[in-house]
Amino acid sequence: MKTRTTIMTALAVCGALSSLASATPVLGFDDPSVLAPCDDATVTVEWIGHNAGLDGTLSWINTGIANTTPELFDSGVAGIGDKMVLDRTFALGERIDFQYAVYGQGGEVYRTDVQADWGQFWVEQVDRATVLVHVEDIRLPRGDHDYNDAVFKVSFSHVPSPGPAALFGAGMLMMGGRRRR
Repeated sequence: MKTRTTIMTALAVCGALSSLASATPVLGFDDPSVLAPCDDATVTVEWIGHNAGLDGTLSWINTGIANTTPELFDSGVAGIGDKMVLDRTFALGERIDFQYAVYGQGGEVYRTDVQADWGQFWVEQVDRATVLVHVEDIRLPRGDHDYNDAVFKVSFSHVPSPGPAALFGAGMLMMGGRRRR
């Protein structure tokens, strides 16, 4: 009888814990970081579009200048295919963070460098040098989880450092000058 009571108590406790776990939303989202795939990477951000009732602004978080957030696009006026090139190059593995500020509904601001906001972004790797970033504009868990409220593409291109190119050019000039003599 004592064994049966112990088993019944254990089953009741397990049932209560599992129902509690299913009723509690778990917001363990992946880091939506965008990392430079090469050294001396130039970053181009392209507006893909939005499908939301609320407009917002997309900004780049420039850690090089005291965390300034220069605005890249306003979803109310940005056209599909509009592009901005960020005004510096990035090292291999360096993180590029973004901010999306929603107009209305309390003026929510979401940042890829804030862990509490990670669920608002979904990053899709297209290829080694391109990612799509999708934004959910309503604070989760309330949002509709469609991640089409703002979509932008981040593309990387490698810019060779001027050192080797300058040496090659100087060598060619010297060879040309030597031939003329």
